[in-house]
This record gives sequence, C-alpha cells and structure tokens, in this order.
Amino acid sequence: MKKIFFILIFNLFVCILMGQEILLKAIEDAYLWSFSQSSPRTFENSVGIVKKDEIVSAGGSGYYETTVNGIMSRNTIIFYNGTKYGIQIDKFIPINSIDMFNNLWLTTFTNRDETFWINADYLGILPLGKRDAFKNIEGVWIDSYNKRKDMDMYMLETWYEFANVQTQLDITKVTLYAGGFSMRWLWIINIIPIKNGYRVTVVDDFFESFAISIDHLWNKIQFPNDRRSYNLLLIKDKDYLDMYLDSQDKRLATFVKVDKIIVDELNNILKNNNADISKITFWPRRADGSMDYPPPGVDLSRTNDEIISDNKIADNIVSQQNVMTQDNGEKSSLPLPLLLAIIGGVVIAVGVVVVVLRKKK
Repeated sequence: MKKIFFILIFNLFVCILMGQEILLKAIEDAYLWSFSQSSPRTFENSVGIVKKDEIVSAGGSGYYETTVNGIMSRNTIIFYNGTKYGIQIDKFIPINSIDMFNNLWLTTFTNRDETFWINADYLGILPLGKRDAFKNIEGVWIDSYNKRKDMDMYMLETWYEFANVQTQLDITKVTLYAGGFSMRWLWIINIIPIKNGYRVTVVDDFFESFAISIDHLWNKIQFPNDRRSYNLLLIKDKDYLDMYLDSQDKRLATFVKVDKIIVDELNNILKNNNADISKITFWPRRADGSMDYPPPGVDLSRTNDEIISDNKIADNIVSQQNVMTQDNGEKSSLPLPLLLAIIGGVVIAVGVVVVVLRKKK
C-alpha cells in the first residue's frame, strides 16, 4: 500500500510539473474520502460528495484498488475545490470526449476474473512449455530485473517468481492500462468510435525518465517517449484486439482474449517450467478463422475453403452443444474435443480443438 501511494504522490508532482490538467465529469454522485485514508472506505466515513455533472481535476496517474462498502473498487486521486481526495474512478468520464466506450469494452472486477486480455505473443510460449521462452518477449524486463536484484540484497525473488501473467489490457471509462510484466497507466481524454473499435486520445502522466530510471518497470509496448499526448487505435477482430499508434501503419501491440485455463498454464510455465496444454479447450481466433499463433499440430498446407468449412462445422457443434446444455439443464458429459472427434471433419491437436485459416505474418 505504501508503494502504491508513493507512486500516486510522485505522479501528482509530475502532473503539476508537466502542466496539463486532466478534467473529469461526474456521471453520477460520487463520494469523497481523504486521499491517504487507509481504513476501509464506506459511504458513512466519506468526507463529501461530488454531484453529478460536476467537474474535477485528476491528481495522478491511473487508479489503485481498494474496497468501498466491502466491494472491490477502483479509486483515484482528484482535486476538488483545491483539495486532494480519493474517489471511485468509474463515476467519471472525460469532460470533452466525443463518445464513451461500449460497456463490453470495459474491464470489470467480474469479467477480468473470467476472461483476460493478454499479449498475443504469449500464445507462442504454450507449445514450447519452457520458461526461457518468456525471454524472447520480456527479455529487457528480465535482464533489468536481474541487474537490480544483483544490487539489492532485499530482492530475494527470482524474475519468474516475481513476474506474473494476468490481464495486460485494462480499460475503464477514463483510463487505459496496458503492457506485459510491467504495465503503463494512461489517462483517456477523448474517445471516437471507428470501424470495429475506437480512436482514443490519451495523456501519459507516467514521466518517461522516471520509468527508465527504474528499469525493471520496462514496458514491452513501445509507447512514445517524445510526447505526452497521442492517439491509440483499438480495433477488435473477434478474440483479437490490435493497438496502433496514430494510424494503422504502426502497430504497437496485439492482445488476445483468453480464459483462465490459458492464463493458468502460462503461469505454470513461468513458475514450474511446464504446462499441460491438453487442458485448453479454447484457442483465440480472428473473425476469418485465422490465428496469429496456432497451437501445435495444425496442418497449414490445407486450403482456406477446407478450413473455413471446418470452422463452420465446429461452430455448429458448439451451438448444438449449447442448446443441449440449455435443454438438459446441465453440461454434456462428453468434452467438446471428443464430440468433435466423433462427428469428424475437424482438426484435433494434443486434445485441443484447433481450426486455422492462415498464420499471420
């Protein structure tokens, strides 16, 4: 908790130093607490209320998590009438934004424990099943952490004990939080709908020189370090989400929506240097059926028409299984890979149902 408040207070200083005020508008009444309050927050121990449609000024980068009335909540620091307070961040929107995110785009405490947006590159680690494969993706972070550990006798954990695979793209109404082992907070000041996504104008209050000086916080996404404000294009393609800087000519990252099984197996590789990918019954696909990182055993020589046909068969079987589940009031006793094997006409690899159109270059 002390570390969180240190970062928030530091970023408060940075906001003042950089001179760009982030203004937020309340979409409903929001309770205020002393920004340094460490005891559980309740409506009863609040110190005031920001009324709906009132304007406040952001007082630091991003948010921190705490409970409000016993329920986990994202809070942030704001300035209100010249005083710093803690407040629930989901009560606000950017003051001058053209639009807001569709609710399905938002990360909540419910859906983030069920589905996770992770870097697509991580899928390539699963077939390998070896911890060292993370070095191809997070090599700079790992090297930086090891160097710092060599200099700090109190850092006892190895890099793979310290690191963790979890949600790597977190979107609220006013913030975007993205990265890999290290994450970056960005304030959102404008949201414009585009085809299959949004153009989001962000302000980066995490002072670049500070991030570089603490080099084990290195972020695998190369956000600009020559300007505080820039545009990000967020475009969904079924289970994929591509992030671009300014235009689709410069891709910053690709995320995939995965379930907890994939995240658990990635962490199993990280912590235990092994994985059981036969447990995985879902593999992310783009809208055309393709996969940037197909699972092992996929026959890439098959024609597009053959695999598109398999996609349709697989989707139909899943639909039929869902109907059976609803009719019977319980799940089918046969696992999906076995159902597909019985019907035939689909590719099965290491117990995982896989269909692929082509591998992205």
